[in-house]
Amino acid sequence: MRGLSKALLLGTAYLALIVLPPPAWAEDGPLQVELAPYVWLAGIDGDVSAGGRSAGFDQSFSDLISDVDAGFMSMGVLRYKRFVVFGQFDYIELSSDADLKIDIGPDPLPTGTELDGQVDTTIATGGIGWHFDLFEKHELDLLLGVRRLTLDMKLESEDNSVSETDDITDTIVILSPTIYLSEKWLFKPILSYGIDGDSDTTYELQPQLHYRLSPDLTLGVAYRRLHYDVSSGRKNTVDYREFDGDISGMLVGVAWRFGGG
Repeated sequence: MRGLSKALLLGTAYLALIVLPPPAWAEDGPLQVELAPYVWLAGIDGDVSAGGRSAGFDQSFSDLISDVDAGFMSMGVLRYKRFVVFGQFDYIELSSDADLKIDIGPDPLPTGTELDGQVDTTIATGGIGWHFDLFEKHELDLLLGVRRLTLDMKLESEDNSVSETDDITDTIVILSPTIYLSEKWLFKPILSYGIDGDSDTTYELQPQLHYRLSPDLTLGVAYRRLHYDVSSGRKNTVDYREFDGDISGMLVGVAWRFGGG
């Protein structure tokens, strides 16, 4: 299944490079830079296993603000002619209640015990690719990139705690179209899918709606969902590590574009 997905995605990317025409400004277009700081009110929904202890996080809408203790988030895009460089970085300190599902440690806790879950999350994404003009004035960036997720997890009860740090690296394909709904409104989703790496499955869905405040400045709101299904070690042992769930929530930011003449 993973090999088939990889072949289909790489084939689609190759066909797009052949079939889609270059944009009108590709021959002599200047350097263009876009910077987008934002706030991501993220939470975790899914199962985490560390140190023989497995717990489930169940995120509700009211948790989206209270779960985030601290964070830094930013995204940038550099374009020169048809060439595109994309970068995105997130550091988020999350805390949330979790329900114990399994504990096979030396001093096991009863199933259903409520734990304090703390997850420090670092997400670094980079990619390079090509910019295309589509029908009318709509645009598409098609990129091949890498995403690295670092999870520093701690599951704590009144009596004891377990902790684990996992580094997860995947090769991803990124699609980022820009659809002009009107002179002021833009739809700019970011979609990515893992084609190789540590995860069994990973993908990102990030629909964004932007309002143009000026020719160079837009205000954006989005809902970002980053999914991972990754595990290592032998199940039902203290060496087993797993993250099967989503990091998701509302996102608000601004995008400033300069250059481009």
